[in-house]
Amino acid sequence: MPIFKVIIESHVSLEPTGPFILKFAKAYGMSAEESRSWIESRSRVIYEFDTFEEAQKARHFLETIGGAAMVREEGEPAAPVYSTEIFSGPEKTRSAPSAPPSEPCPKCGATLAGLPQKCPACGILIGPYKDAQLRLKQRAAQRTPAIASPTPPPPSYGAYYEEKDATPEKKRISTGLIVALTAAALLLLLLVVSGSIVVKRVRQARIAYKENSREVEEIRTQYRNYQNVSMQVEAKTNLMGIFITQMAHFGEYNSYADNFEDLRWGPEGRHRYSYYLADDSILAPVNPQELPEEIYLEADDHGFQAAAVANLDSDSDLDVWIIDDRKNLRNVMSDL
Repeated sequence: MPIFKVIIESHVSLEPTGPFILKFAKAYGMSAEESRSWIESRSRVIYEFDTFEEAQKARHFLETIGGAAMVREEGEPAAPVYSTEIFSGPEKTRSAPSAPPSEPCPKCGATLAGLPQKCPACGILIGPYKDAQLRLKQRAAQRTPAIASPTPPPPSYGAYYEEKDATPEKKRISTGLIVALTAAALLLLLLVVSGSIVVKRVRQARIAYKENSREVEEIRTQYRNYQNVSMQVEAKTNLMGIFITQMAHFGEYNSYADNFEDLRWGPEGRHRYSYYLADDSILAPVNPQELPEEIYLEADDHGFQAAAVANLDSDSDLDVWIIDDRKNLRNVMSDL
C-alpha cells in the first residue's frame, strides 16, 4: 500500500493574539508565543498518511492556518523525513538535512533546489500540479475493470441462463412451449375480437328489430284504419240508398216511410252495420249493435232520419252514421 506524505514547506507569521494561536495554546498547555514559535518551526516536516484523501485533508488544514504544504507519494524524491501525526503535540527533536534538498520538476524536469513552491523554468505550482497528477492516476485505476469471477445469474433470469447451456432436446421443448403459448395468446385474442363483433352485431340487430317493430305497428295501424274506412263505405252507400228510396216513396205517397217494410228497402249481401229507421231496425248478422240512447230518430210526413251503427274493432266505441231528408250525411260517432 502506498504511503502519502504531506510536506510543510513554510508558514507565514502568526499573530500571538490570533484565534488559532489562542486555541492551539489552550489545547497543548503552552503560551501564545510558544505556540507561534512551534508552528513556524514545523517547516519541512513530513506527515505520513495511508490514503490520498487523508493527506489532502491534512494539506488543506495546514493551509487554513497560514502555511503551504504539498502531497507526495512514496517513491518520489523526498525531503528530510520527520514522521509524526498531525498536531499530536510539539516534538522535541527532528533530524536536519545534511544537504539542501532538491527534486526534478514534475512537468519540465528542471532541478528544483530547496523544494520551491513554483518551478522557475516552466512556472507551474509544484503542489497543485502533483495533486492533479495523483487524481488522474486514481481515476485511471478506477476505470480499469477488475477481473472478477463470474457471478451466478439472478433467480429471475435463471431459466435464461439454463437455456443457453441447454441440450438440443430441452431447446426443442422450450421452443414448442413458446409456440404453444403464442398460439394460445392468438386464439384468445381472436376470441375476444370475435366476441366484441358478435356483441356489436347483436346490439345492431336489437336496434333494427325495435325500429322494424315500430314500422310494423305503424303499418298495422294504417291497415286497420284503411280497413275501417273501407267498412264505413258500406254505411255511406246504404244510407244513400235509404235516402233515394225515401225520396221515391214521398213522391208516390206524399209521406216518408217509418219502417223498412213499407219502404221496401234492405241491405244487399253480408253487412257489418245495423240500420235503424224511426223505431224499426235491420240488425247485422254478426256483432249487431243497438242504437245509442242519446240518438233519437223520427219519420213522418215532414221528414225522416235513418242511422247505421257498428263496432269496427274490439273496443267499446261505436261508429254511427245518420242521414236525413235533406241528404245530410254525418258521422256523429267515430270508431277509427
